[in-house]
Parts: sequence; structure tokens; C-alpha cells
Amino acid sequence: NTTYNTPAIPSVNLLYTPAKNVQIRGSYAKGYRAPALKEMYLSFIDNNHYIIGNSNLTAEKSNHVQLSGSYQVYEKNTDYVQVMLTGFFNDVYNGISLVSLDPTDPTSIRYTYNNLSRQQNTVGNLQVDGQYSNFHWQLGYSHNFTFAQENLNDAYNFGEATATVQYAWKKTGLNFNAFYKYNGKQPNISNGVTGAEINGIRNAYSMLDGSVEKKFFNHKMQIIAGVKNILNVRRLPVNGVVLTTGGHGNSGGSAIFMPRSLYTSVNLNID
Repeated sequence: NTTYNTPAIPSVNLLYTPAKNVQIRGSYAKGYRAPALKEMYLSFIDNNHYIIGNSNLTAEKSNHVQLSGSYQVYEKNTDYVQVMLTGFFNDVYNGISLVSLDPTDPTSIRYTYNNLSRQQNTVGNLQVDGQYSNFHWQLGYSHNFTFAQENLNDAYNFGEATATVQYAWKKTGLNFNAFYKYNGKQPNISNGVTGAEINGIRNAYSMLDGSVEKKFFNHKMQIIAGVKNILNVRRLPVNGVVLTTGGHGNSGGSAIFMPRSLYTSVNLNID
């Protein structure tokens, strides 16, 4: 995109291994992203959408710092247990985001792209990863703290927990996958043209997805079928209103999710 000058974008990554089963990693990266042509010029308007581009967008700049440590608790043949602790710090200037033209109206479909002046947050993540026989699993918990920004938003924090289980049924060649995510109680953020605003508290909720996959023709073809949003979380009202899984309910200040859905995909690799 020749409208914007691309600066030098440095990064550095360090690895220290004090013992065979211990690794410590650190990294710093400077980020830069020029607006995409879609964000600048595309207009998408029909009965259900009103999204217009913004040709006055500024390029997004950022700084990212990461520090992590991992410890291999157990290892025997293909079985293992590993624990990883990771910390992130992100500092983003002029972040490009899809924002509401009517932030006080939760039913509005009018959106555009705009720069959010500054966003800073830290994330602490604990993950346990393991393999036992045909089972592979991952358990994780992360805590996010977002710093206050003057005239934009107060500081806030929230937690998330995840669990992934995979089972390989070797006799049939089928792989079963389940993914669960718990999203803790957190502020509901509304991005408007004047910046990010906290317009209420969103209750905690859970999401669950599942899928099965099989490969054919010497692993050149992969077929996946699955279910998204198995728990059918549809509407999550803000400010302590009870979660509902259907119907219209209270539309004021609600977070809306796609309903339970089935999907399938076919991937073919041609040498």
C-alpha cells in the first residue's frame, strides 16, 4: 500500500536452556500495520449490514514483549506432561478496529473502521500440555489486565480457561476433538468513533465445539465434520440479566452469538 511508508520493524528472540527439561524464552517485537484497502474504501450496505470504509485511517503501530518458561515434568516414549508459564505485554497505538457509528444503540447495524488512540494490556497464561497413549490434552488459564486510558476506559481485568481433548482411534483412522472455553465475567466494551467505552458488565459464559476428522489417500485428503457452539449460547445480556439460549429476550446491551451450527470441510493436497 503505497499510501503509507513502511518503517523498519525489528524483533529479537532469546532462548536459554539451563537444564535438559527446562526452557526460558524471551522476545520483543515492534509491530506495524497499514490499513487494508477494504478498511479504507469498501462499502458493504444491504438490509442487514451497513459498513463503510474510512480513507483517513492512520497506520497501526505497536510494541510486544513476551517472557515464558516451560518445564517437561514427565516423558516416556511418546507420553509426556509439560507445564508452561507465559507473560505478555502489548502496547498498541492507533489500533484499527470496526466501530459502531451509534455506540449507544445496541441494535444499530451502522459500522465503520476507526483508529483507537492507545490500548495497553498484560496477559498471564498457565498451560499444561500432555500426551497419554491415544489421548492428547491441553489445559490452560489466562488472566488479562487492560490498563486505563485517559478519557477512554477504566482499567479492567478478566480470566479465561480452556480445555482441549483429542483422541486418535487408530483402528479406524478417526480423530475426535473437543474444545471448551470458559470466559469470565468482564466489562462489555463498545468501540465507537470517539474511542472504546465500557457500557456494562457481561456475565461469564462457556463455549463448547467438537469435531471428527479422517484422512484418505495416504493423508492427501482430509475430511472434517463438526459442531460449533454445542451449548447453543445465543444471547448474553449485559449488567447481570440472566443468560438465555433462545427467544428475543432483552435486546438492550446484549452480546449476540452465532447459534449452534454444523460444518464440514474437505482439504486436498496435490503434490
